[in-house]
Amino acid sequence: MSRWIVLLLTLTGLLIAVVGCALKPSPTPPRVPPTPPPDVLRAGLRASTYGPQPPFPNPAYWVNTAGEMASRFEGAVPAVVWISSTACLPGGG
Repeated sequence: MSRWIVLLLTLTGLLIAVVGCALKPSPTPPRVPPTPPPDVLRAGLRASTYGPQPPFPNPAYWVNTAGEMASRFEGAVPAVVWISSTACLPGGG
C-alpha cells in the first residue's frame, strides 16, 4: 500500500511540474512613464510650520500673495509650496 502512495505522489508531483511549466504567465503591459509637466514658470511663496507666526494667514492671503508674485514675471502662474514636516538633524541642522 505504501508503495502505491509514493507512486501516486510522485506522479502527481510530476504532473504538476509539467503543467506548471507549460502555463505561460500573462504578459505584463509595458510601463508608460508619466507625462512631465509642461514647462511653466511658477512664482509664489512657501509656507512652513516655523514660518508665519500666529495668527497663521488665512487661505485668501496665500492665494492673493502668490498671484501678486506671479504677476511680476511674464507668463508665470501662481504657486505655493507647503512644507508639512521638519527634519531634526544631528548637530541641530
